[in-house]
Amino acid sequence: MIFVGITGPSGSGKSSLSKTLQDDFVLVGEDPATFLSGPVATPYDRRDPSTELPSNVNWKQVVDQIDTAFSSARKCQSSSDNSRGKDGVLIEHFLLPFVPKIEERLDLLVILDDLTIHDGHDLSLRGEKFRERRVARNLDRSEDDKLHLRMYYDRSVWKSYCDVSRPAIDRLMLTLPVDRVLQVDPLELDANELSFKVKDFVKKKRACALGMS
Repeated sequence: MIFVGITGPSGSGKSSLSKTLQDDFVLVGEDPATFLSGPVATPYDRRDPSTELPSNVNWKQVVDQIDTAFSSARKCQSSSDNSRGKDGVLIEHFLLPFVPKIEERLDLLVILDDLTIHDGHDLSLRGEKFRERRVARNLDRSEDDKLHLRMYYDRSVWKSYCDVSRPAIDRLMLTLPVDRVLQVDPLELDANELSFKVKDFVKKKRACALGMS
C-alpha cells in the first residue's frame, strides 16, 4: 500500500495530475469542508489572506480522510470483483507539509515546482505563470473576477506559498530519503508526463517489495 503526496503552488497542476492517477489510487483532495473559513469560498475581492495559511485547516479531519482512504484502498485490493485494485492513497494539498506526521507515512513526495530557483525576479515570473494557469482553470470567469483573482493571487496566494509553504517543503524534503522525493517543474512537463513518472516510481516500488530488483 503506497502513499503518495503531491504539493506545489496553486496553478501548478496538482489536481490535473491527481486525475490522471485516479484509477491507480484512492484520492484525497483539498476538501473545502476541512477549511475553518468554511466550505463556501469568499469572493476574491473580499477574501482574507489568512485562508491560505495552515492555521485555516482542520488537520485532524484531513488525517481522518487519509485513514478512510487507506481503508477504501485495502477493500479495493481484497475485493473479488476488482482484479487490479488500488496501488494505495494519493493526497494533493498546497499545504501538504503541515499534515501531522506526514514525513512518517509518505512513500513518495511529488513537488510540482523547481525549488532551486530563489532569485526574486525569477520567482515573480514563475508566480505570474502559475497565476495565469489558475485564472485559466475556469473559462466562465468574468473579467472582473479574473482581475480580482490576479490581485488576490499576487498579494496572498503566491506570497503565502513563498513565505510559508516553500520553506516547509524544503524542511520536509530533508526528512525523506532522496529516492522518495520526485521534484519536477510543471511548467516544463504536462500532467500526462508527470503521471508517467509517478507510475514508474510505483512500479519500481512494487518490484522492490517483491524482491525483483
